[in-house]
Amino acid sequence: MAAFFWLRKEAIPISMSDIDIYTEEQAHSLLASMRWKSEDQQTCPHCGVQAKHYFRRTRLQWSCRD
Repeated sequence: MAAFFWLRKEAIPISMSDIDIYTEEQAHSLLASMRWKSEDQQTCPHCGVQAKHYFRRTRLQWSCRD
């Protein structure tokens, strides 16, 4: 049920046109901070550990340290 929360319009306070003013790195940082409430710590979807994970720049995604 939690996945449906992100599909609602009220869940995301900005629109695509608002994101257009940012660079790709700024937009990625903004969306990450909206999802995890932090730019430095993310929650791993596989093990559930909330920590600072490795960032893969080529894929623009994080990899779990554990």
